[in-house]
This record gives sequence, C-alpha cells and structure tokens, in this order.
Amino acid sequence: MKVFISSLDNVDIPLLRIRSLGLGLYTVEVTLSDGWAVVCDDQGEVLRFTGMEWARRRLSHLKVRRAVLHHASAYHEMIGAEESRPGPLEVPISWPADGH
Repeated sequence: MKVFISSLDNVDIPLLRIRSLGLGLYTVEVTLSDGWAVVCDDQGEVLRFTGMEWARRRLSHLKVRRAVLHHASAYHEMIGAEESRPGPLEVPISWPADGH
C-alpha cells in the first residue's frame, strides 16, 4: 500500500521504518490503522533516499512515536549457507522530534 507524504502531516505515526535496500538506497514505510504503507511523493512515486540521514531530514516534520532502521542481509545467500533465512535486523533510531 502507498501513502502520500502530504497526507501524513497531522497523523500520529506509531512506527516508521527506514528500510535499507542495499547499495546506499533507502525507502520509508509507516504503520497506519490498516497496515504498512510505503511513503510516496504527491505524484505517487516511492520516496528514495541515498542515506538514512536524508530520509530523517526530509521527513523530520512527521509525528513519529517510534522509528527503526530495517536491514535484511543477503550475506547467507552469498556464501552458500542453508536456505533458512535469518530475520532482518531492526535497530531503534532517534527521530528529530525526540530532541536528540
């Protein structure tokens, strides 16, 4: 599901996830009452960032209760490890409104 950035201006966001896609590319997802949504610009294009800090700066006006960096590693596939996949790494991060 997609959500336009302009529609999030006065929304209390329980969880914001900055997803690391590798090669310095990040997207942002938020939880809403009906599930996860990827954040898009007002033309419907998924917002993409070349660094986590760029995402934080661009979206700093949002009211976020909790923010995490989400990174799923493909390392096990690269080294030929078993098919079972380790869970993604989620690291809590401070959000600009936190005052950090």
